Amino acid sequence: MTIKQLYVAGAGLMGAGIAQTAISHGFDVTLREVDDNLVNRGVENIKRRLDSLVQKGKLEAAQRDAALARLHPTTSLEAAGRADFVIEAITENFDAKRDLFKRLDGICREEAILASNTSSIPVTRMAAVTKRPDRFIGMHFFNPVPVMPLVELTRGRDTSDATLAATLELSKALGKTPITSLDYPGFIVNRMLVPFINEARTSTKGPDSGCTTRWVRSNLPILSAWTPISTSAACSTRDSTTRGLPRPPCSASWSMPATSDERVAAASIVTVRTAPAYPIDARPRG
Repeated sequence: MTIKQLYVAGAGLMGAGIAQTAISHGFDVTLREVDDNLVNRGVENIKRRLDSLVQKGKLEAAQRDAALARLHPTTSLEAAGRADFVIEAITENFDAKRDLFKRLDGICREEAILASNTSSIPVTRMAAVTKRPDRFIGMHFFNPVPVMPLVELTRGRDTSDATLAATLELSKALGKTPITSLDYPGFIVNRMLVPFINEARTSTKGPDSGCTTRWVRSNLPILSAWTPISTSAACSTRDSTTRGLPRPPCSASWSMPATSDERVAAASIVTVRTAPAYPIDARPRG
């Protein structure tokens, strides 16, 4: 499958980062938000980051201009009908994603692939609300997207080999290092990180213990970086790796590392194999 046209739903921190990465690697990208103010804010953030690269001598002005010419902001959901590959990067809420994917499924071309940037919501459950579960996949980028090399690809129960192969090819074309996961709780990264944070939390003494989940630096080869844990994953991942440990609080705050170097993931990647803790329920709810 040849992928030329991308559609990114959501122009926030992650969506704008995905769009910036894609236009910087030669893809035409339609970036969609629900209103003009939000989509314009996303575009301005992309321009600001590209301008910064030019000022630092890491990007030529002509390259910046060519990249921006490949960016097409919109508030139209129907524009997804032109896309070869759609990446959803909206709020981490199943109901919101379900409604969006139902609409996208009716708009996109039959052969188009739908991908979600979710960090914790079961891919099989989202795919089940569409008529193309074989062309549905998890594609979890890490923040800041233009800098972090890792992308986590998660196969749902019905994701086809062809869909996985196309997404692997796209990931590499975006300059990323992909790892693949089955659809178990937390996928790979959060499945490793939640017990790590839980253990740190139970070992911590002081006024912040039990109240605040802070950024945790992992020295594991897969993550050698500061990584934020999604609240939903921290509050819901309960399996053999966390049994007996208390849940983290359901409201969390994070402290951003001071320098960009601290946020760069290591290039070395490990392969993680683990069995699902419980079967994934593919039935859509609600």
